[in-house]
Amino acid sequence: TPTPNPTPNPSPTPAPSPTPNPTPDPSPTPSPSPTTGSDSSTGPTSSPPPAPSDDGGGGGFTCFPASATVLLESGEHRRMDELRLGDSVLTYDLVTGAQFSVIYAFLDYETSETFKFIQLDLETGHRLVVSPRHRVFIVEGGELLDVDAQNVHASNILLVCNDARECQEAAVLSATVSQASGAFAPATFVGTLVVDEVVASSYAIADHSKAHLALFPLRFANQWIRQSTEEHSQVGMHWYAKVLYQCFGGFF
Repeated sequence: TPTPNPTPNPSPTPAPSPTPNPTPDPSPTPSPSPTTGSDSSTGPTSSPPPAPSDDGGGGGFTCFPASATVLLESGEHRRMDELRLGDSVLTYDLVTGAQFSVIYAFLDYETSETFKFIQLDLETGHRLVVSPRHRVFIVEGGELLDVDAQNVHASNILLVCNDARECQEAAVLSATVSQASGAFAPATFVGTLVVDEVVASSYAIADHSKAHLALFPLRFANQWIRQSTEEHSQVGMHWYAKVLYQCFGGFF
């Protein structure tokens, strides 16, 4: 009888050991570069412009912006930053009316900074831009009263004068805060100016008559002033105005 061949037991196939997947090292997240403006790709941005001064002028009080104009006796309209000592400009005498008077000093003279001003828009289309503490004239009860520009409000009446020296009353429509460059305060022998055809004082803070009296010595010293052909070299407040302000708290 043939002997059967034994059936070999199958060898178990060893299970493959799982190869661990290497955990990748986390790449560091780059920190965002600090931005210097709204678009960091454009590099550093320029510094913002300086805030306007609240003084309303280099010395702080008695100024018109560079763009304001006056009428010269020659018939030319000239900007504040183009005026010279000795220029004869249209003014308003409180007794005799519109007339020309000579600029004998600048109580303030600033060319480069930006300042805060009061903008007065009138029903006639005129606009006066002036520092907050500058004195302007309002018509009340048939008289001209001088007040700080910052205290003028809609419905107040101002006086305007054209090139023919014809003057009329004009109501204020609005009084708003604005910004402008430069600050100039020409002082005339009459003590007033017609700026952009609106009558205003040459002075500030103290009432007009007291300021005009305080400036008498300076007017007397300059009564023979001649028209200058040279560019004005003063920067800031006139020394006389500065002394008055330091000694008398803005009496000028």
